[in-house]
Amino acid sequence: MTRRQDGTGQGRVAVVTGGGTGIGRATARALAADGARVLVVGRTAATLERTAAGQQGVRTLVADLTDEDAPERITSAALEAFGRLDVLVHNAAVVLPEPFGAVTREHARLQVETNLLAPVLLTRAALPALAAARGTVVAVGTAAVQGRRAFAGMSLYGATKTALDFLVRTWAVELAPWGVRAVGVGARRDGHGDR
Repeated sequence: MTRRQDGTGQGRVAVVTGGGTGIGRATARALAADGARVLVVGRTAATLERTAAGQQGVRTLVADLTDEDAPERITSAALEAFGRLDVLVHNAAVVLPEPFGAVTREHARLQVETNLLAPVLLTRAALPALAAARGTVVAVGTAAVQGRRAFAGMSLYGATKTALDFLVRTWAVELAPWGVRAVGVGARRDGHGDR
């Protein structure tokens, strides 16, 4: 991964969900290397600790994004640890491949709540802090879905990522009066992330 390390992150604070593995871990470490202080969020303490190992300014928070109190807990943890919030990275996702005829209510609920509802509620909770910092919301999508490809067995996952892409485009307009930018990136995800 090529990245600029010019110190432009100095003084900034970021929250990265799904920060225990893969893209989330790489994002958290890249932000920290650029001088940002980072709160990595995920369900598994051990993977979060591996992300934070040797990374100055990286703290961890074990949280399940589908818990009702998660948005407020995450926002409060960032503010208590660092005093501000400049960047909110929605990386966490659940993908449960199954043929459409075998889709269960539980699997559907888990993917919708983690991949779509959690970013909505966390962004809403963090909005005052992001507005105060004139911050940025980043939604990590899936390049293949944004490229309008279809994958058998991935209908719900793809639908949630397509919806997240629409959300971030809409937030770019709706949050602009708050001084908050919203951007989406399409990534190739080799793992399932750590929600």
